[in-house]
Amino acid sequence: MSLAKDVEWSIRDLIYRNYDVNAIIQGKDIHTLLQKNYQEYSNTSMNILVQMINSILDNLVSKGILTSVGNVTYRIISTFNRYQCLECSQISYIEEKEDRKCFSCESTNLRERNVR
Repeated sequence: MSLAKDVEWSIRDLIYRNYDVNAIIQGKDIHTLLQKNYQEYSNTSMNILVQMINSILDNLVSKGILTSVGNVTYRIISTFNRYQCLECSQISYIEEKEDRKCFSCESTNLRERNVR
């Protein structure tokens, strides 16, 4: 998986595990939590990570998962469901309006695994 795709997966994982619908999240909190909770980002340049995160959050706004409520502040307006790929075993976090396909291999052979 590319770094950008990996960061997006981590953001979706973070939102799924830590926030409910209507929760407000700050972009800077996402930056901090990713570097704190996901070891693979501890040595990633903060500037690169911030740019990727902001782009991904804007993309989630365009998909109707988040809404912007201020400067790099977002409200969660939709939730993710958690699926496991039956081909590669990867966990994917997918909003109900999104295509159901594995985030890693793009298989559509998924089963729901909604356990927090």
